[in-house]
Amino acid sequence: MGLFDFDIHDTTEERSTLHDVSADHGETWTQQWLTPSEVLQHRMLGYVTRQHVTENERTIKLYPGMSANPIRITLAVPQDRDPEEYIDEYLDGLLSAFIRYNCEWEFCER
Repeated sequence: MGLFDFDIHDTTEERSTLHDVSADHGETWTQQWLTPSEVLQHRMLGYVTRQHVTENERTIKLYPGMSANPIRITLAVPQDRDPEEYIDEYLDGLLSAFIRYNCEWEFCER
């Protein structure tokens, strides 16, 4: 199992968010509506993506397993959702079962 395992029967809704996408590493940019899976696919193909800044973004530090080096992730949290609950659900849908049960996360200081 890899870090990003998806269940084909998963009913979690992937919401599209507006991103800037560059196939030439930032020389030119286009705007596209992408789901988290599409962003991952773009990055695996060598594209650079950046999400448009919104006022409800939250940055977290994710510690996978026993790693001392965190992964910084910035997520757009819907206005009508509790940020902690939304991020827990998001990570549950994104991470494989092994990683999900062996990782911790915390909000970054602004």
